[in-house]
Amino acid sequence: MPIDPGTYELGPGNGTLSVFTERTGAAAKAGHNLHFDVTSWSATVTVADDPSASAIEVTADGGSLKVIEGTGGMQSLDDDNKKDIEQTLDDEILRRQPVTFRSSKVTPTGGGWRAEGELTLLGATRPFAFDVRLATTARSAPRRCSSRPSGASSPTRRCSARSRSSTRSRSASTRALAPDRGLTPL
Repeated sequence: MPIDPGTYELGPGNGTLSVFTERTGAAAKAGHNLHFDVTSWSATVTVADDPSASAIEVTADGGSLKVIEGTGGMQSLDDDNKKDIEQTLDDEILRRQPVTFRSSKVTPTGGGWRAEGELTLLGATRPFAFDVRLATTARSAPRRCSSRPSGASSPTRRCSARSRSSTRSRSASTRALAPDRGLTPL
């Protein structure tokens, strides 16, 4: 489904930003693959007539990650374990600092886009790329920033980011949902 050109604002009110970690190697037996939801974030998605001119910017509050699930590991995570992980992440790892992504290139793919750009974490900026899958569903629509005629349909998108390294994999996903589509997310 094509998305109308324009600029759209996304956030917790109309989407979900998730981060997934994955343990590999010797740590895979003891550690957990974690699913976090980011509770404070914003994104601006600019959809251009020429998809390669489109852009994505995301800012996430590094102190707003909540553990949703932990799989694998020697034992399951209980609520106290989840709180301990969140506290360690806030105090020692991300230190409640903002995390930002700004695309430099967006390339159309079969089911969405490939976004390439820079991720800034704790003051260090590194190249980062992820795949964006587009979908529709019925939920609060993203706020559209550009002027459109009254009654124009709102876009729906699901963005999934996945970056793999030799020691871990992380992915982030955002879901923005249009109220008039009546379809379910991917």
